[in-house]
Amino acid sequence: IGTHETRALVDVPEGTPTASHANGGVKEHLRRVVLPSLPKCVQSSFEKALDDGKIRSMPNSWLPPSTQQVPGMVLLGDAMNMRHPLTGGGMTVAFNDVLMLRDLLSPEQVINLGDTERVKRQMRTFHWRRKNLTSVINILAQALYSLFAANGSPSPLPL
Repeated sequence: IGTHETRALVDVPEGTPTASHANGGVKEHLRRVVLPSLPKCVQSSFEKALDDGKIRSMPNSWLPPSTQQVPGMVLLGDAMNMRHPLTGGGMTVAFNDVLMLRDLLSPEQVINLGDTERVKRQMRTFHWRRKNLTSVINILAQALYSLFAANGSPSPLPL
């Protein structure tokens, strides 16, 4: 971000009692639960960001892909299939989607993009072919999230 700026990603799972509306919402959860757990050297900056309203909330969830059937519209990357943003996998998927669609909708495959039925057939092919990459990225994103979201006290790993 910069020499004098830091960005923090704080996960607040849905249904967290300390982040409920009755308890002041996410902002108060950050103040009461997260702030005390941060290193002393960043606590005042974190609290100032809370007070100044410099908090950005981004809900996330998993959204499975569905076969696209709307004529004239194509969704790629996270717009088609959302995964946890921790890995940045949506961009990787989007780039792969572009390459795959380039081939599936090429003039050799679809002579006229106005041929809705042919485009729909190619989009069905696209839906199933992209699963080879997206399933791996989705599994890795969820596994990494699960690792970072582990609760309880850490136990040492045997050597």
